[in-house]
Amino acid sequence: MRVERELEIKRAAGQRRDARDQVRRELSAKLEAIKLEEVHRLIRAPGSKPPENPAVGFASTLEGDHVTLPWDVPSEPSWPASPDFARHRQEGEGREFAKRDPRAASAAYRLAPAAARAPAETAEARLLLARALAKQGDAGEAVRQYRALLLDGSDATLFLLTMHPCITGYRSRLAGLAPSAEPVRNPGLGLVGYTWEEAGPSLAARAGRETLERHVEQMAGLPFVDVLYIRCDWRDVQSQPGRLDLHPVWPLTLDAARRHGLRVAFRVRLSNTVFQPKRLAMPDFVHERVPLVKIGRQFTEPRYDHPAFLSALEDLNDLLAARFEGDPAPGLGGPGRPERGRLRLK
Repeated sequence: MRVERELEIKRAAGQRRDARDQVRRELSAKLEAIKLEEVHRLIRAPGSKPPENPAVGFASTLEGDHVTLPWDVPSEPSWPASPDFARHRQEGEGREFAKRDPRAASAAYRLAPAAARAPAETAEARLLLARALAKQGDAGEAVRQYRALLLDGSDATLFLLTMHPCITGYRSRLAGLAPSAEPVRNPGLGLVGYTWEEAGPSLAARAGRETLERHVEQMAGLPFVDVLYIRCDWRDVQSQPGRLDLHPVWPLTLDAARRHGLRVAFRVRLSNTVFQPKRLAMPDFVHERVPLVKIGRQFTEPRYDHPAFLSALEDLNDLLAARFEGDPAPGLGGPGRPERGRLRLK
C-alpha cells in the first residue's frame, strides 16, 4: 500500500508538471499572436503610438486539476463560416497545383467572390484569381484584378496583402504608411517582377504569342512592382573574352525601369539545370577550357576551383562592374558578391 501511495504521488506530480509546461507553451504562443496582432493594428492606424504599459494579463479558471485558458472558451467567429467559398477555393487550388491547370483554376476562383461572406474572403478570392490568370498568361486581366485589390483599401485587404503567402517573401520589413487611394512604392526590398528567369521570359513570350518588348513593358506597368529583376545565365551576358554581349532583355529592362521609376536588380547564374544536358549556363569559350563534374545521374557542373574558370569569372566581374558601376538606374552600381553557382551584383 505504501509503495502504491508513493507511485500515485509521483504520477500526480508528473501530471501537474506536464500541465504547467503545457500552459507555459500555450501562453507563450498566445503572447506572440497578440504581439503580431498589435503590430498590424499599429500599421493600419496612422499616428498610433504603443501603449505606455505593454503588459498583458490573462485570467484563467481552475477546476480541480484542470486549468481552463481564456482562448479555450468558445467564442463567436468574426464572421460566419463560408462553406461555398471554401469549396471553390479548394477546387481552384486542386486544379492549380495538383493538376497544374491554371485556366481551370481561374474558372473555379471566379465562383469564389459570389460565395464570399466577408471582405477578407472577397479580397482573397480576387488575389487567387489574379495569380491563376498570371500563370495562364493573361497578364492584362491579372493586372486589373491586382489593381482593384490594391485600390480597395479595406483593413481586410491590407491584412491579406501583408500576410498572404502569394505576396510575402522570405524577408520582411514593417513600415508605417499614410492611407492612399493609389499604389504606394514599397520602402523596403519591394515586390520583384521578373523580366527574365531561369527558363527565359514569360510563357507567352517563349511560345511566340507576345514579343519580349511587350512582356517587359507589361511587367514594368504592374502598379505593385517595385523592382525589375533579370535572372539570367552567364552566356546571356558574355559570348567571348574581354567584352559583354548583353541579351536584348537587358536594355529593354533598364529602359522600362527608368520610364516607370523602378529599381533594377540582376543575378548572373554560373549554373542552371533547366537546359541541361543540351547546354550549360557558362559560355562556350569557358566550357572549352574548364573540366566538368557529374552531379548525380543527370546534372553537370564546372570545376569552380579551376584556374581557367576563376580567371574568366574575375574578368566577368570586372566587365560588369565597369558597365554598371555608377549607372543612374536605381538599384545598380554596387560591389559584386560571388556565391557558389551565382554572381550577384547589387
